[in-house]
Parts: sequence; structure tokens; C-alpha cells
Amino acid sequence: MADATLAQVQALADQLTRDERESLIQHLQSGLTAVTSTPVSTGPATTPAAGGAASGPAPTQAGAGAPTAPTFTTVNGTVNATTNVRNGYRYNAKDSSDTDTKVATLKAGDQAVITGYTLYPPAGEYERRFRLEWNNQVVWGTASTFDVDSILGRRGLEFMPFNLEKPTNELLAIIGVSLDNGVSLDQAKEAAALLWDIELSRITSVEMFQEALDIVKKLENYGVMLGVEASGKWSIGNLRTVFNAIESTAKGTGALFEPIFGFRDDALAFRVMYGPLRITRSGKDNVNPFGDALWYARNTAGYEIVFGNRAFFENTQTTKSNPGLFYTSTDLVAHEVAHIINWRYPREIKPGSALTQKPANYYEAKIAFASYDFEGQTFKFKSYNEGYAMAARSSNGIHETVTDAVACLSLDRFTDDIKGRARKQQMTDYMRQVITYRVREHGGVDNLVSDIAKKRSTDLKLPAKMQPILEIMSTAPLNLDNELHDLGSKLTS
Repeated sequence: MADATLAQVQALADQLTRDERESLIQHLQSGLTAVTSTPVSTGPATTPAAGGAASGPAPTQAGAGAPTAPTFTTVNGTVNATTNVRNGYRYNAKDSSDTDTKVATLKAGDQAVITGYTLYPPAGEYERRFRLEWNNQVVWGTASTFDVDSILGRRGLEFMPFNLEKPTNELLAIIGVSLDNGVSLDQAKEAAALLWDIELSRITSVEMFQEALDIVKKLENYGVMLGVEASGKWSIGNLRTVFNAIESTAKGTGALFEPIFGFRDDALAFRVMYGPLRITRSGKDNVNPFGDALWYARNTAGYEIVFGNRAFFENTQTTKSNPGLFYTSTDLVAHEVAHIINWRYPREIKPGSALTQKPANYYEAKIAFASYDFEGQTFKFKSYNEGYAMAARSSNGIHETVTDAVACLSLDRFTDDIKGRARKQQMTDYMRQVITYRVREHGGVDNLVSDIAKKRSTDLKLPAKMQPILEIMSTAPLNLDNELHDLGSKLTS
């Protein structure tokens, strides 16, 4: 093959094996002339559908060592509507010169093994196209054809550039980023994989772009995955607010773990008590699906938290139920995260359990207005807010007040006086019981999967939404079951 023009490369793209194509793209990106020493295959790719890697070695490049092609995976996609698939990814019904033809009809509910994807801008819902192998042919279907788990990007599904001149721009377009320079193709691949099912907004510099990726990676380490709905997009400010709330909660929880288990690991403490968690950015001001009342946030059984536009604000606000106590946007996020303690623990009452009541009921009966001996004095609390420096609750219902108590403990937002210190000690004593209960009795990933399945009546899509972060938490080195086992052994030693 002599020097290849861009048009020739595009014409040959569907005929190359995966390794050949990767090698060609890498050379084009490096500004080298694409010259192969072996003939280009004349038929469809021979990659086995279940294997995920090309069946032969990458071709040798004249005058240069062949780049090592990455090992890719395959994923399953479900056909969501009876549809035709084509033999090429550049098809356009309005373009008479496009000769790609229908090769198969897939029925709704069929399973297809997907081996790669590309973008076809600007085509709306048809922009993302998936490559699969069907009856020994390489065929393509649009994003509207398949429902595909978001975990696929994190597993390295192969990206095939539609525009070989600007593949980096294509990948960044998936996540709503437009940068003129400073990001390599490899960085763009990593970003598109990590942010597969969310979109960023107003990312105007490479530094902001890299900060966003760093935040998302750290959140996954905590057992938190981000999502979007209703045209929601994540700005760098939104990401910082959520990360600050998660990090502060993790530090507060890690401080509670240390005396119980003899070591401190804040990320582990958060994963155990609050993971898995999906935090979704909505593009709506009001995320209330039931009525006219204004909701800044929606919490689905402590597994998915949806934040609307109103949840992200500057300075401070107060609620109608507690006008004298101010809260920040970070406090509000932390409050919603703290709901998890009441929603998840305990799920059932067992004889001899460390907990015999749900946290809200225990707080109301034993903490809120209880007498408490502290620093040589006995205090009789007369109101929910005594000792609190922050209240982000929408009402004074018991499930809301216990949530503020947990959030204030995590954020160290009790007042700096004897009543605040007494409240802090009350909640410290109680949360140590909750932590012990969770490690001994609440179970690992299978228990969480079962619990999430029970919540389908609240949101039918909840199990699918939670699958990616559950899989991440089931994979070494952050295997939640192993972490719980190690913590449990320290409790009994």
C-alpha cells in the first residue's frame, strides 16, 4: 500500500482488523505516513464476538516499530425496538452517494455483542453508533437501537473515529467539552470512557478538564458515580461542591472508624457506610415528580440523589422550618447523603442487634430531647436545634432531624459550646453503634443488590442505574465484600 490519502483511509476503515485500524490511527495522529507491509484484508473483521481482541498481531509498519494495540472488551446491548442495521457507520439516508445497505433486522429484546463505537456528528440521538458482529459480518446500529450499560466505557470499549483528522474532538464532544489543544487522543479516550453517561458544561481550559476527571475518579474511589437527567450537565463548580461534601463526610466517618478498627481510611469508611451511591444532575429547577412543592433534591431510598439547578448556589440559605440556621450548597449535598443512614440501617430488627430501631426512631426517643451527662453536667435538651450550627432539612420530621444530626457530625457543624459538644458526643456514641451494626449484620454486595431490587417500585430503572458502581465496588482492589470481611475480623479480635 502506498501513501494513503484521508479519503482512501476512510474507505478502507471498515475492512481493517481492529489492530490494523488502531495502528493506522496512531500513525496518523503522530503525523507519520501510513504504510503497511502486509495486504489490507478485503473482508469483514475476523474478531470473535466474545473475545474482544483482534485475532492476529498488529501489522508491521515500514520504518517504525508497530504500536502495541490495546486489548478491548465486548459488551452486551439490548435492542430496544425492531430496527434495521447496516454494513457501515457513515450511512445517511439524505445522501444519495451513501451506498451502505441494510444487512439485518434486529427484533426488540434481542441481545447483541457490541465491539466498538463511533460518533456521527451532528446527528442527535443517532450520533453514537455501535459496531457489532452479526452472522460473520461487521454491522452498525445507532444509539437509538441499543440500550447499553454505562459500565462499558469504563471497560475500554473501542472507539473508532468517524473523522480521522479530529478524533480527539469527537471523543470530547461526547462529554460536552470543546478544547482547542492540550489534550491527546489517549487522554480523550480515557475521559470519554470515564464520563460515558454524563456531560460536562463550561469546561474552558485543559486545567478545568483535568480537574473534572480527577474529581470523578476520586468519587468512584468513594463508591460514588455521577449521572445526568432532564438535560442536566455538570459544571466544574457543581463537581467541586459535590466532591467537598463527599470528602467532608468521608473524613467525619473515617474519624469514627479509627477508634473502632484501629486504623483510618476515609475512603473505605465512606464506601462501607454510604456506597454505592449515584448522584444525578438534573437540568430542572424543581425535581419534585409528584406535585407543585419546590424540591431542590430528590432521594430514592438512599441510593440515587438527584440535584436540580436550585441545589447549587452561592453563599448561604435558610429553610422555612428553621429560619435561624443557615446552610451552604455543600451542606445541602451532605444532608442528602446523610439520609442514607436512616434509609438503609437497619433494614430489619434482629434479637441481639446493635440496633433495635431505625435511626429516626432511635434519635427521637433517645437523643433529641434526652438528658445527657457530659463534662460533669447533666443537660436536658429542649429543642431539636440546641447544639446545631446548621440545618438543611426541609421539615422537622424525625427522618429529617436525624439526617441533620448525622450531617452535622460528619461536617463538624455543631456549635462550639458545651451544648454543641454534648450533641456531638451523643451522635458519636450512636454512630459507632450504626457502624458496628453495618459491618456485622448488613451484608455485602449481594445484600445491596437485593435491597436495590426491592426499591424498583420507587424507580424501575434503579437496579440498572446502580449496576456500574456496584461492579466497580466488586472489583479488586476495592472489593467491598473483602473490605467488610477484614473490618469484621477486627471487630471480633
